[in-house]
Amino acid sequence: MRLCSIAVVAALGAAVAAPSHADGGRVLLSEPLGASQVTVFLAPSPVRVGPADVTVLIQAGEGGAAVLDARVELEMVPVLDGSPPPTRLPALRGAATNQLLYGAQVDLFRPGAWRLRADVARGDESGSVETTFDVAPPAAPVTRYWPWLAIVPAVVAVFLLHQWLRDRQKLRE
Repeated sequence: MRLCSIAVVAALGAAVAAPSHADGGRVLLSEPLGASQVTVFLAPSPVRVGPADVTVLIQAGEGGAAVLDARVELEMVPVLDGSPPPTRLPALRGAATNQLLYGAQVDLFRPGAWRLRADVARGDESGSVETTFDVAPPAAPVTRYWPWLAIVPAVVAVFLLHQWLRDRQKLRE
């Protein structure tokens, strides 16, 4: 009986736990650029209208060591007719939680397809990588708060299960 109660509590705890995400988000693009490898990450996943984190990892060609002395500039624009001018912003190492990455926070103000270009310069070498990605409409508020709303029914269910098991044991005695 005690094992059953522990299993129910563990299952309910796992059901309402927030999902974890890796540092940097999902890989949006990974391409060679000259002698380096450029990987662009985007978080959250799925990408929705609102703030998003773009991080860039630059690795030296030999050995894959992180490059820490590059200049990275991001250009983002929705892919639509009559879209606004591109947003250009620097990606800085201090803006990323992982100090091996260059990061920037962007405001994705419109759902649909977006184009991202990362301009990378290091010493005399420079180049850019480009990709597109989709931005989903904003999430409904209830989808953001459902784990907190689910706590009350979960606690009630555990209490009712406890009472049922207790009454069942009393009948056996």
